[in-house]
Amino acid sequence: MRQAALAAILAVLLLASIPSQARAENPSVSASVAFPGESFRTPVVIVAGLWQDLRLDGVGDSDPLVVTLHYGYSIPANGSDSNLYTFSYRAGVFNDDLYGKWLDISNCSMSGGSCIMRISVNVTARENPWTIEVNGTGNLTYSTQISVEAPNPDFGLSSPDFLLRVDPNTPGKYNPEGAQYFRTSNDGNVPMVLSLTYSALGDRLSATNVTRLAPGSQIYHYLTIDAPAWMPSETKVTGTVHAAPLLPAAKEMLSLSQAYSLSFTAYVRVGRGGMQLEDAGVFVLQHPQSLKGKLKQTISFDAYLSGETDVEMRISGEGASIVSVNRSGSPQSMPFKANLSGSGEVPFNITVKPTKDGTTVRVAFDIKTTDGKVSRTYYTDISVPLEPIPPAKDPEPNTLVPAIFLTIALIAAGAWIAYAVIKQKPEPEPDEDNKKKTARSRRRRPKK
Repeated sequence: MRQAALAAILAVLLLASIPSQARAENPSVSASVAFPGESFRTPVVIVAGLWQDLRLDGVGDSDPLVVTLHYGYSIPANGSDSNLYTFSYRAGVFNDDLYGKWLDISNCSMSGGSCIMRISVNVTARENPWTIEVNGTGNLTYSTQISVEAPNPDFGLSSPDFLLRVDPNTPGKYNPEGAQYFRTSNDGNVPMVLSLTYSALGDRLSATNVTRLAPGSQIYHYLTIDAPAWMPSETKVTGTVHAAPLLPAAKEMLSLSQAYSLSFTAYVRVGRGGMQLEDAGVFVLQHPQSLKGKLKQTISFDAYLSGETDVEMRISGEGASIVSVNRSGSPQSMPFKANLSGSGEVPFNITVKPTKDGTTVRVAFDIKTTDGKVSRTYYTDISVPLEPIPPAKDPEPNTLVPAIFLTIALIAAGAWIAYAVIKQKPEPEPDEDNKKKTARSRRRRPKK
C-alpha cells in the first residue's frame, strides 16, 4: 500500500514538472471557444459567469473523455469552483463531475471527432493562469494554457439627431436625409443583446441589426419609417437602445443581467423639401426660410397652409413691398381668411419687390385662429446685396476756348501773311504817256 501511494505521488510530481506543451501527446487536438450563436475563436478565453461553448477537435469518438480546467499549472490540492472543474463524457452521457451545475448537458454534443461542451465557471473564479487538460481513450492526452476573465459588460452609442422627411399625403418608406446612422459598440468581453423602443410612432419606425453585439465589435444601424398619407406636421421621437448581457449561467450571476439604456433623437417631418415647417398645433405653415433677391426686382415664391381650423392671415413686407398674393390663382387682399379642413394644403404664391439693398428684408406671415386662441408670426428672409455704384465718367474736354484761340491765331496769321505779301510787292513802271507828260512839265517850269 505504501509503495503504491508513493508511486502515485511520484507520478503526479513528474507529470506536474513536465511543461504542458511537452505533454501534448496528440498535436492534432485543438481547443476553441465561442459564446452561443457566435463563431469559435482561439486562444481560449473563458468569461466567468456566462455560458460558453468549449469545442475540442481531433478527439475522435473517445469514450470516456475527461476535461479538466484548473487554476495554475497543476491540479490544486484543495479544489473548489474558484480553481477546479471536471467535465466528462462517459457512455454517451455528459456530466459535471464535481458540482453538477456548470455544464449545460442539453447543449453538449459528440460528433465527427469533435466534442462541444457548454460550460461556465463561477464569477468568483480566480483569474489567470489556467490550464485545460483532456484525457481520453487510446492514450489521448492534451494540455494547454487558457485564460479566465471576470465579466466586463460594456455598451456605447454614437448617434446624430436624425431628420426623416416625409412627403405630405404620400405613403411610402423613408430614410433619414444624408444616409445617417447610429452606431453601437461593445468594448467589453460580454455579448450584449440589443432592443430598441420609441417614445412615439413605434409602430412605424424600425432599425437594422438590432440583435446581438459581440465583444470587441461595433454595428451600424439605419432607421426607416413606413409612413401612411400624413398631413404636414413634425414629431420629435426619442429612440432608446437597451443592451443586456447574455443570460448568466447561474443565479449567483443575476447581477450581470443589468441592462444599459442610451438614447438618440429623431425628428419626423412631414413636409415639402426645401421648405421651413412651422407647426403651431392647430395649423401648419410651410414657407422658404431664406431667399436671394435684387433691389426693385420682383421675386415670387410659394407657401402652403394646412390644419384643422379657420385662420386669418396677413402677409406684409419689411424692407420690401408686397406686389401680389394669389391663392389658387385668385388675388387676395389683406388680411384674408382660410378655412382649413385637415384634408389638404392651401397653396399661396407671393410676389414681393425689395426696396432696400445691402441688407436682409423680410416677408412676415401673421397667422391667428379666428377664435383668437392661437397666434403666430413667421418670416421669410430675403438677402438683397448692395447695388454697385457705376464708375464716374471722365468729364468731356472743353473745346470752346481752345477753338476760339485757334480761330484768333489763324486770323492773326492770315493777316500777317497778307501784310507781308503787300509790303514786298514792287511799284508798277510808268507808261509812255506818263513819261512824256513828265518831260513837258519839266520843260515848262519857269526860270527863277
